[in-house]
Order: sequence, then structure tokens, then C-alpha cells
Amino acid sequence: MKKLDLKYKFEDFIYFLYNIQKSIKYSLSNNPARYTNKNISLKGKHSGKRCFVIGNGPSIGAQPLERLGHEHTFVCNYFYKHPKIAAINPNYYFIVDDKIRTGEWPISMLDDIEDRCPDAKIFLSSGPGHHPKVMEIEARRGLNWITGGKLIYPGFRYPIDLTRPIGGDNVVKIALQAAIYMGFTEIYILGVDGDGLFRDLLGQSSHFYQAEAENAAMDPRRMELDLWFCTEGFRSWRAIAERFADGPVRIYNATPGGLLNVFPRRSLEAVLAQTEPRPAP
Repeated sequence: MKKLDLKYKFEDFIYFLYNIQKSIKYSLSNNPARYTNKNISLKGKHSGKRCFVIGNGPSIGAQPLERLGHEHTFVCNYFYKHPKIAAINPNYYFIVDDKIRTGEWPISMLDDIEDRCPDAKIFLSSGPGHHPKVMEIEARRGLNWITGGKLIYPGFRYPIDLTRPIGGDNVVKIALQAAIYMGFTEIYILGVDGDGLFRDLLGQSSHFYQAEAENAAMDPRRMELDLWFCTEGFRSWRAIAERFADGPVRIYNATPGGLLNVFPRRSLEAVLAQTEPRPAP
């Protein structure tokens, strides 16, 4: 057995045990489903439909996302900064990073999301400790909650159930699983360039908007850790691709360029051209 294979087998066994304890901890917590129970209404809601799950990589800056206004769209984090946000009018908005709970991201971004994406159903990470504004929005318009934390690795088979903990090391993977839970069977991923860490390390923008470089001055040990996380992130994308390769759910990568090569490639323009009505002569 090759050393790398042995390493992965050991890591995957650890991930398996970690996910078991995550489920046990969730089951023993105080009324764990009080946040996520209402997600049951979303199960199969869009059965057999197609959707677009959009990350915030630089590549989407050159794509005609305004043509997605009549499509089902999932967006995340700072997507409200997109210049065509009004035309896109996303349906589902995910912010599951704890940065909004800890204050690293300003709570005012929720005002911006409500203002610029009035029709979007907002998903936040479940659990206590949220800012009072979050609870005010929950009382006024309602929020949906996601419990993440499980690890995705090749061979994972736990059910994708938004009323229980799901896996995913980034927000796009969580939004993708939400789309699968809702019954979408033709899913296009956009804006997952896969090179964000490398851009950061080189002092380049890793998003379609101008963001502060997060990792340009990283110390060597932290860089090693983040590069390892990056490797595991690519493995979890492969795990998702392998799990759904032969089933009814078809996942395509419509990101131009980038490093995410585990899904079949499709051009966004070509996909839209197949379904958009032709203009009158």
C-alpha cells in the first residue's frame, strides 16, 4: 500500500469517528431540532428542476449572471456586492460562517442582504450566541438554519438532511447539499475557482469584489495548515462528485477555468442558450 493511500485511509477513519461523535453530540444537545425542523418544508420542493449554486470567485465577474434572473439561484456571503444583484434576484442566501456570529464580519451585512435581495430566503448557522439583530430578523421575517460540522470524505454515505447536521468545509458545499435536499436534479456550480488560498498568498484578490487579502502575511506553519485544509477541500469535492456520478442528480461545473475539475464542464452561455427564448426577428 502506498504511503498516501495509507494516510488517507487513516484520516478517513478518523473523519468517520468524528462524524459519529458529531451526531451523538447533536442528539444529546438541548432540543437540537428547534432551529432546523422547519427545513422539512423544503424537502423535494423543487423536484426535477435545475438550479445554479454560485460562489464568489473572480471568474463570475466576467459571466452574464444577470441572465439568471428567472432561474433558481443559491448565493452566499458577500454576493450582494455583485453589480447585477437586482437582476439576479437570488432565491436562497447562505451565510454559515461563524464570522458573522463572532463579529469578524459586520452585522450590517444582513441589512444589505435584505435591502438588495428582498426575495431571498436566508440561511444562517444554527445555535446560540447570535447578535440581537439576527433574532430580530428571525422574528420579523423568519430565517432558515443550517447545522454543519460533519466532514465529507470519499465514501461518505450519511443522508443529506437539512433537519440534521450535514457536511461541508465551505458555504458552497453546504448550499449544494441544500439544493440536492430540495430536489434539484440539474445543478450548475459557478464561481468556485479553487485557487483562493493561492491568490491570497500572492497578494491577489480571491473574490469577484475587491476584498482585503487575508493570507498574504501568513506565517509558515499556518500556511502549511491551510494548504492541508485546501487539499482536504479538494478531496471532499471529489467525494461529492463520486457519490452523485451515477445517480439522478447531475452536477456540472460552469466556472470558466479554475481548478475544480471533478465535475463535467459546461459553459454557462451554452446552458442558457438552450433554454432562453430567442428574440423575435
